Amino acid sequence: MAKSKPGAIHQRIVAVMKRFPNGITGGQIRQELEHEGLRPEDQTHLDRRKRDLKKWFVIQTTEGTQVVNGKPRKVAIYKYIGERADVSDEGDINIRVKAEVLHAAHGRCQMCGKTVVEDEIKLVVDHKKPRAWGGTNDRENLWAICEGCNAGKKAYFNSLDVDSEFMKKVTADESVHVRIGQHTERNRSGKTYPAVASRSSGRSRGLAQAPS
Repeated sequence: MAKSKPGAIHQRIVAVMKRFPNGITGGQIRQELEHEGLRPEDQTHLDRRKRDLKKWFVIQTTEGTQVVNGKPRKVAIYKYIGERADVSDEGDINIRVKAEVLHAAHGRCQMCGKTVVEDEIKLVVDHKKPRAWGGTNDRENLWAICEGCNAGKKAYFNSLDVDSEFMKKVTADESVHVRIGQHTERNRSGKTYPAVASRSSGRSRGLAQAPS
């Protein structure tokens, strides 16, 4: 598969992130670019282009709190780490599948239950089982969650000392009993891993859904 390259707007977003080494919110990125003369046609797809950055760059996403209209609101904070050593587009999700996932959520985060209308959240399509663990872009491995939940999950999983190859092997087995057995055996070595999830139910058994 041919490897794509970041466009001019992607590079501008990264340049803004580099000016804020401690992290910056999506809204602040937009404000900075608007001050630089961001064109209206580029503003329309700014959020998608911001999400595209993970193809070429390592962007750390954490959860923070911002006061909006006098009320605290959870926000995603983005921090530029560096360029990716291996660039690949295999993580791209078909636009039709994305639309199906978002439509099925009916405007509600499938993790915390907040809604687009009542809580003013923004939904993103996320992998339940991460690609690093062998997760695919198949419909059953995708769900719609808010940016806050997505940032929280990523921050949690980034804090774990997880062997991706081992987790790929464990989560590939259809039997949840085999998964738990492999997990337990591994833990005897003194290394702790999150428990493994049941693929049939789509819900976790001791494992929060993993980040993309």
